[in-house]
Parts: sequence; C-alpha cells; structure tokens
Amino acid sequence: HRASGQFEGYPDPTATLGEAIMAGTPRPGAGRVVATHLGVGLADVVFGSAIVARAEALGLGTVLPR
Repeated sequence: HRASGQFEGYPDPTATLGEAIMAGTPRPGAGRVVATHLGVGLADVVFGSAIVARAEALGLGTVLPR
C-alpha cells in the first residue's frame, strides 16, 4: 500500500501490530499513534473477538439484537 502512495507523507512504521502487542514496543512520548490493519478478514474476527471479550470483562458496551 505504501508503494501505491496511500501513505504519502506518513513516517515509516516503527513496529508491526504483532511486535507492539507481543514485545511491548514503547509508545512514542508525543504525537499520535496510528494503527492501520491491512490484513485478511480472519484478523478482523480475531481482533473483534478480543475486543468483545475485553469489553465484557470490563462490563462495557451494549449487546444489540441480531
């Protein structure tokens, strides 16, 4: 995606999402942290499942009817 110009003007990544999660990559002291997931749909399911589990554990969110 970077080669096609979609991230023109953005700084080079300092870590992948996996590296940030597993290695505890330190967050920059200033500025914004941007995470862009450009992977496969299965990763959406994995991340979504983790987010729902965390929200349930914290008693957050609203379950919508299906």
